[in-house]
Amino acid sequence: MTGFFGGIGRFIGIVLILLGVAVFAIRLQHAGPYAVPEGGNLLGAVLAFVLAAWFLRPFLRSGALSHILGWPAVLATPVVMFFTLFSTLGEVEEVISLGVTDPNGNPVALRLWVVDRDGAAWTTMSDEKAITNGLDGSTGELLRQGEKSCVAITRHDDMESVSATHNQKYEKYAAHRLAVAVGVFPREAGEGSTAIRMVPCP
Repeated sequence: MTGFFGGIGRFIGIVLILLGVAVFAIRLQHAGPYAVPEGGNLLGAVLAFVLAAWFLRPFLRSGALSHILGWPAVLATPVVMFFTLFSTLGEVEEVISLGVTDPNGNPVALRLWVVDRDGAAWTTMSDEKAITNGLDGSTGELLRQGEKSCVAITRHDDMESVSATHNQKYEKYAAHRLAVAVGVFPREAGEGSTAIRMVPCP
């Protein structure tokens, strides 16, 4: 392990730092208020910084700690690299923020890929996510290209709407195509998915 950490380990540590910073920095390109990474995106960035410290600071790898955590840290690194890279690529193209109130009355801010069809903005997600966030017959605040607007939200679970929206997202977003290529997302919309339609409030 000593030789590994002494050479390529330093390079990996620097790459991890850059990937962690990129998760935060890429969001600066979007107009409007800065969207702080949350959930898995934030976790991936934090883990990238933790692993970077492990690779770059020799005292963290001394004694018994090195034997306990050494190889798990090495094995976790490509996974963390992938998810930080995907988090960054997912923000390179258009991303909207949708502010809604869930069924429990809690405010929720969703970061979503979006496509346009028939005069409305559409996206897809799992049925569970749509139901948990109350995305049917509700209203929300849409932040798109730096402009906020009120939108009326409806859920469409027919496969025609789901497949059309899913396929448009696949064509529009390079990160979606990458995720399909590596098996993270399915190429075709499956059962358990729903389409969300957003139109300006009347």
